[in-house]
Amino acid sequence: LPIAFGKMIDGQVYVDDLAKMPHILIAGATGAGKSVGINSIITSLLYRMHPSDLKFVMIDPKKIELSLYTKLKKHFLATSSDINESIMTSSPNAVSILKSVEKEMEERYNKLANAGVRNIEAYNKKIKSGELRNKDTRLVHRNMPYIVVIIDELADLMITAKREIEE
Repeated sequence: LPIAFGKMIDGQVYVDDLAKMPHILIAGATGAGKSVGINSIITSLLYRMHPSDLKFVMIDPKKIELSLYTKLKKHFLATSSDINESIMTSSPNAVSILKSVEKEMEERYNKLANAGVRNIEAYNKKIKSGELRNKDTRLVHRNMPYIVVIIDELADLMITAKREIEE
């Protein structure tokens, strides 16, 4: 999951792997470039990854920053059939989609353990090579896309649904 962060002091482009740093918190004053940073992360991933290998869950309680990504609904956005928005803007929908992501994460841990691997990359290699057979009827093995959750204005979301978001 390559992310272009910009140029270093010597002019070299700095790119790092999001898979190695699964949690990023971007903080700063108004006008400091937080949204530019989020957009560059999203753009880096969109340029490098195929929709079958990457899905985004986007939460934007202020309905401003992430709305331009609604056009990705059919390709890159992971949504739920019982939620009527592709970018989550309401607190109940945000809580619901985060609970869905948590459930998906638990199912993925079971699949990774069953496959005897530690990460998505190794799992998908086993899928491609045909090493994984669907022996267990509860675990269906297929290509596992990365899921990147982007929450703009986490503090605003926590004001409206603190307990549920913390969980």
